[in-house]
Amino acid sequence: MNLTSLKNSRVASRLVFVVMVIAAVGFVVGPMLRGRTQRAREALSPEQEQQLSTLQQEAADLRRKIGAAEQTALQKNPTLAARHRELTGVIDTKLRAEGVDPAQLESSMKQLQVRIRDARLPETQRKKAATEAMELMQTLATARNRVLADPAVASRLTSFRREVLAAMKKDDPSIAKVIQQLEETEAKLEALQPPT
Repeated sequence: MNLTSLKNSRVASRLVFVVMVIAAVGFVVGPMLRGRTQRAREALSPEQEQQLSTLQQEAADLRRKIGAAEQTALQKNPTLAARHRELTGVIDTKLRAEGVDPAQLESSMKQLQVRIRDARLPETQRKKAATEAMELMQTLATARNRVLADPAVASRLTSFRREVLAAMKKDDPSIAKVIQQLEETEAKLEALQPPT
């Protein structure tokens, strides 16, 4: 796998804090999208639905492996961890300039997640919380895209990604194959999922 394909992959975007925020609050996505996912799955045959479930689980397992390798690389490399904190600070500052406070967003998403999962609440309140969570995630995604489009941020991010990938490969040379497997699995998922 070459660095260009890593740069364009969704795996690479996990290497910065912004995506970590999304991952940290991403637990809301499942409950929010369950209805849409169910409607989309109704268009699949039982065999395709099974294949979709298997691929989703495989992708989740691969993401966990990559995330663990990333965390190990950061823990073993204090200089890289410091660069991570620095880049996180730059991105946080730029996100706040875009009107998004990552810490406040994470707190809000956690509160919404509690409401979404609270079976004692009426379904209408749970759906309202899910809609609010989707709106917050959309706000973050829009701001994140603007921040990551900044040439100075993009340059620093590219450099950081190279360093993280090198550290991950140094710690565990097999991680390159895991990243490639995830990219292949995600491509299969995209091809299998019906339009929503």
